[in-house]
Amino acid sequence: MDACQFYISCERVFGAALHKKPSIVLSNNDGNIVALSPEARALGLRRGQPFFQCQEIIREHGVLTYSSNYSLYGHMSANMMAVLREYCPRVEVYSIDEAFALITNLPIDDLTEFGQTLRQRIYQYTGLPVRIAIAPSKGLTKIGCELLKANPQYEDVLDLTAFTAQQLEQALTQVEIENVWGIGRKYARYLHNYGIVTARDLRDADERWIRKQLTVVGARIQLELKGISCLPLEEKPPPGAR
Repeated sequence: MDACQFYISCERVFGAALHKKPSIVLSNNDGNIVALSPEARALGLRRGQPFFQCQEIIREHGVLTYSSNYSLYGHMSANMMAVLREYCPRVEVYSIDEAFALITNLPIDDLTEFGQTLRQRIYQYTGLPVRIAIAPSKGLTKIGCELLKANPQYEDVLDLTAFTAQQLEQALTQVEIENVWGIGRKYARYLHNYGIVTARDLRDADERWIRKQLTVVGARIQLELKGISCLPLEEKPPPGAR
C-alpha cells in the first residue's frame, strides 16, 4: 500500500474544495519544496526546488503553499495504518506513507475486489487516497505501485498475481531501472553502461554477474523481481529504529 502524494493529501483532507488547486508543501524552514500536487508539477515545479525561485509561478497561478506539519502527517499515517490492520493483521510499516501486508492466509476470493474495498475504506475513514499493489514479493509489489502511478486505468489497485508471463514482461519493461526498489542513482548509472535500463533487464540479467557487481543486495533484488520472496515481512521495527 502506498499513499498518493501523502503530505499534500493530508493537507487536502481539511479543504475538500481545494483538491484540484496546485499545492506544495515546504521543508521545516520553508526553504524548499518537499511535496507537490500533480497540478503543481504540471506548472513546472519540482521537489527540492528552492522556494524563493518559485515565487513568480506561485503568484501567477495561485499555488497553495503549506509549511510542513509533521505532527499532522504522523497522526494521519497512524489512522491509515490502523484501517489497514483491520483487514490485514500482519503489517510492516515501511515508511510514513507506505506499508507491506501479508495476505496469503486470508480468505480472499477476488484480490482486486479486496484491494478496492480496502482502498475505499481507508479513504472513507481517513480521507487519504492510496494505491494498492498485490504481488508474490515485496520487489514486485513496489513495481506494481510504480505501474499504478503511470496507468490510471487500473483505478489504483493492481493484482500482479493475475498477470500472464507476457503481461508481466511488458509491465517490467515499463519501469525504468532508476525506479526499481533498492537501485539507487549510482547503481542505475552503472547498470545503464551495460544495457540494463529497465526492471525486466535486471530480472533477466546473468545472476552471477549481478551478484558480483551488485553484491548479495542486488541478487536479492533480482530474485524479488522474479517473484521469489526473500525479504521477509518486518512486523516489528529493528532495535533502535524510530
